[in-house]
Amino acid sequence: ILNMNNSTDCAIWDECDTHIVIRNGRAMELAVLLISIYWTTMVIKNIIRVSVAGAIGSWWMNSESNISDPLLRACTSSLGTICFGSLVGVPAQAISVIGYCLCWGSGRGSHDKSHWTSALNKHVPANSEDSGKQENENTGNDGEQAQDAVPVRTLGGQIRNFLWRVGRKLQACNRWAYTYIGMYNYSFIEGGEKAIQLFETREWMDIVRDNLIQNNLLMASIVIGGSSGLVSVVVEEVDGYTFTSLNQPIVTSFWIGFVLGFILSNVLLLGVVGSAVNTILVCFAAHPFEFDRNHPRLSREMREVWSQQVW
Repeated sequence: ILNMNNSTDCAIWDECDTHIVIRNGRAMELAVLLISIYWTTMVIKNIIRVSVAGAIGSWWMNSESNISDPLLRACTSSLGTICFGSLVGVPAQAISVIGYCLCWGSGRGSHDKSHWTSALNKHVPANSEDSGKQENENTGNDGEQAQDAVPVRTLGGQIRNFLWRVGRKLQACNRWAYTYIGMYNYSFIEGGEKAIQLFETREWMDIVRDNLIQNNLLMASIVIGGSSGLVSVVVEEVDGYTFTSLNQPIVTSFWIGFVLGFILSNVLLLGVVGSAVNTILVCFAAHPFEFDRNHPRLSREMREVWSQQVW
């Protein structure tokens, strides 16, 4: 797909260097390969997330930790919903951010950056008939003007209602869904909706939006990837290994090491540590009394810390 010898260099300088050239008709194949790498990486990371969530949930509820059963369930009965969430999760979050930016740019956005549907919440009608009746009552004009205004406003209410529903589905595509998959065997969308409902009921949305731990783990993955890239450069230059046939050995070896190191560290750090943090937060919100009964000392310490920082 990529490698092609430069015939001009071969003829003039007697040096056949390899250059990066995407051949005609092969761009689609390259895109499919990149999507496959992304999807495979996300599936592996989310399988780890679900397995860790199941193990911590079992320890939280029963004082017993078993990783084999959650791992087996993640690789069998829950694999379909994990693959679905791995494919649509990041694109859905990107669309959600773009929607919020559009609403904010048009002057209709809220200061709540959690989701762009907050800009539509107070404009969503229960149904089109109620919207039409309400707008009819609030209209102080004559009958003809009211008849002309109601269908337009009703259509706008229906559009806002549709956007709000779509936004809620996009909001359900979050990292907390994998915790519910591992603990309760929900589907991806249903688990995300249950998580949002739980945090909204607890009024913990400000805590949930804090991505401090996720950002720290991401920076750690970038540092590990950069270190792996430097090691790859040293190995190629000192030991004489050739990772590719391209005429940029330092650049290509660095990026190969960086990508491998970043992917592996991202899977392990965000998959294990990040999932553990998410599961503890969900369990503490949904089952605080079980935690106090099974682990009283840890429960007391956690309550003391959270009473100083959160409540």
